Amino acid sequence: MPNVSDILSNQKKKKFKKVSYRPWSETEPKAKLSPPAAIQTRTEKVLKNTTNNNSDEIIRTISPENIRNWEFADRPESELGDIDALAKEFLDIGQQLPCIVRPIKESEFQYELIVGERRWKAAEKASIDLKVIIKKMSDEEAALIQAAENSSRQDLSDYARGMSYAKLIGRKILKQRDLTEKLSISKQEVSRLLSFSKIPTTIFENVADFTKVSSRTATEICRLANKGHNYIEAIIDQAENIRNGTLGHNKLNRLVEKHLNSKKNWKRYFLTM
Repeated sequence: MPNVSDILSNQKKKKFKKVSYRPWSETEPKAKLSPPAAIQTRTEKVLKNTTNNNSDEIIRTISPENIRNWEFADRPESELGDIDALAKEFLDIGQQLPCIVRPIKESEFQYELIVGERRWKAAEKASIDLKVIIKKMSDEEAALIQAAENSSRQDLSDYARGMSYAKLIGRKILKQRDLTEKLSISKQEVSRLLSFSKIPTTIFENVADFTKVSSRTATEICRLANKGHNYIEAIIDQAENIRNGTLGHNKLNRLVEKHLNSKKNWKRYFLTM
């Protein structure tokens, strides 16, 4: 075992490399960046991986009136939140995160909004220019960037995401494997989200609002509805609870089975009278 003098001797022999730090300066030129480092999210990764042009990703300011919303925008009006409050925030402290747009050839508009609908509407409301990143991209690239942005959000409902994915897949802009391979969404979750687009029309009309319904519950609705008309009627009987988001997939299954068993018992009762 080494003694104390040996240890001290070895410590003297060790050399430590001095690390020099470059001081920060306000006068240094701004780097050409995509959104600031504070928002290094899945959106940026997809943006870099899906676009193959060499244009600089500089944050610019343009009039919101020169922008139109993309036809595949996936945020329902009811899920845009308080635009007035966001507009006031822009006037008080400025826009913190840029939107993403792509140039289009149209006489009325110069750009198409891909990411940042709330910010765009708030800038319109506040009558100020909008901070944006301008990027050339195909429909597929735009869809992936939009999906990446919204898959990280907690304020977007399963319903909005599911219906958007179904629309993009239906129009052959995306494939299911794009969502699993490029956005790392599990196959099971993609299947659940797409269930919203498979719910029978009669159930859709009676529930009316699915924004509080989970993808698991949507999957259960489809599974039960496939069992026949009696099951569809039993689901419709729970339309208000489904709309309010108070029914999980397990509870829905129990209530539907209870409803059907109750009808069977009444039928037996009248047959034996």
